[in-house]
Amino acid sequence: MTPEMIAASLQAARVHLAAGRLAQAAEGFAGVLRVDPGHPGALSGQAGVLFQQNQDGAALQCLDQALAREPRNAVILRERGDILMALGRDADALASYEQALAADYF
Repeated sequence: MTPEMIAASLQAARVHLAAGRLAQAAEGFAGVLRVDPGHPGALSGQAGVLFQQNQDGAALQCLDQALAREPRNAVILRERGDILMALGRDADALASYEQALAADYF
């Protein structure tokens, strides 16, 4: 899969996710992850699907995997904070938001 195909697949999966078509979104993100198992964008998207399916722990694991590859990715740090906030883990969420604000990669 070329970088352009990966980008197009990610965008299509994001559109499915935004429209609530979770199965299609999950398949799109999984397709990218089959080619690039640690792709931060695909892991982030997969986390969004998992969170909407009430699989909070798995969603956080995906984001942590993405952050292992891009530890200063402000978008993923914010997403992690959003999930932690929704889970009532306010102190952890605040720490993640502060890391996002200090990050140098958006």
